[in-house]
Amino acid sequence: MQLHEILLQYPLFFGIGKDDLDNIISNTKFNFVRARTGETIVKEGEKCDKLIMLTKGEVKITTTAFDHSYWVDEFLPAPLTVQSHRVFGLNQRFSSSIIATSDCNLIFLSKMEVIGLIENFSILRLNYLNTLALMAQKGSDMPWKHHGTTIRNCIVDFFRQHVIHQAGRKEFHIIMKVLARELNCTRLEVSNVLNEMKKENLLILQRGKITIPYMEKLI
Repeated sequence: MQLHEILLQYPLFFGIGKDDLDNIISNTKFNFVRARTGETIVKEGEKCDKLIMLTKGEVKITTTAFDHSYWVDEFLPAPLTVQSHRVFGLNQRFSSSIIATSDCNLIFLSKMEVIGLIENFSILRLNYLNTLALMAQKGSDMPWKHHGTTIRNCIVDFFRQHVIHQAGRKEFHIIMKVLARELNCTRLEVSNVLNEMKKENLLILQRGKITIPYMEKLI
């Protein structure tokens, strides 16, 4: 694919005209990066001084609870923009680790390049603002949404609230005791419901790990 076609897959460049896109490609420093299978692209806590766009391959995004009692692995394919909301704001550090699960191609845009783009192109500025606004709205709406009244609904809500994308494979590294604590119910109640969902082929249970092959089917 040509760079023009690649960039148009990402929210930042939605709606950009051909002339402006030609101008951007001619005057912007794009850093093209390759990552081998198993290579760490970003570590949690690293300074977020660049915008990362995955253009080919698949990555695993690992997010850990603040008390380190559990973590979640998400497997996401290209095209993907990684934590664009972390480039600015109070906490300008990556909140997740990113590891290549296949050979990957990526584009890195430095923070200064991003600032230049959103200053000089109003459509990019609006696109970036829309991305940030969408995340802020989702976060502020979450506490006010109706939550399940059954243990099963509460478990599904927990899974949904702890992933970036509501589709694809997820791995929750969490023991029953911790999940029960998070849901304010008993370990036995959680175990019974998870085993029901296992029989329906919605998830796979292993010691200390719950694998959801297709998040969209669970929802």
